[in-house]
Amino acid sequence: MRLIYPLAFCAVLIAAIVHVVLALPHLPDPIASHFNVTGMADAWISKQTFVVFQLILVIVLSPIFVGMPFLMRKIPRALINLPNKDYWLADERIDASARFMHQRMLMLGIVTFVFFMLLNQFVFAANMMESPQLSDQFFYVIIIYIVYVCYWSAVLWLRFKKLPTSDS
Repeated sequence: MRLIYPLAFCAVLIAAIVHVVLALPHLPDPIASHFNVTGMADAWISKQTFVVFQLILVIVLSPIFVGMPFLMRKIPRALINLPNKDYWLADERIDASARFMHQRMLMLGIVTFVFFMLLNQFVFAANMMESPQLSDQFFYVIIIYIVYVCYWSAVLWLRFKKLPTSDS
């Protein structure tokens, strides 16, 4: 696997943590943490709770993005939902399948943590206002992320749905 994906994942992961930690001293306490459909703040939490929540997200999601492909080799195949899994998880193909999944999961992790940084930046900017309100661009970022996840899922599904005509 190309080294760029693990390095980029680590860099974005560190950047996401640093982003929250550096913003902390500049944020009000409490911080607006939930916004209604019009973008107006409707719930607040302490700065410390916000940071703890962000760190828990990183701690929970990172092993999923990194470890899921390794689990392909360990968990019973009956628990794996993959098109043509008998073919792709056969002993002679499972290493290549796991490498592909590892690359894809790291890419999803990179995009997800960049997405979180963007969302946090919108929340930070809103909290600098007297009456916290999210920018309209916030919703575009969410739409772009959803489109990416759909694309990512389609690439994954198409890769495993199609069987090669000859085993090479």
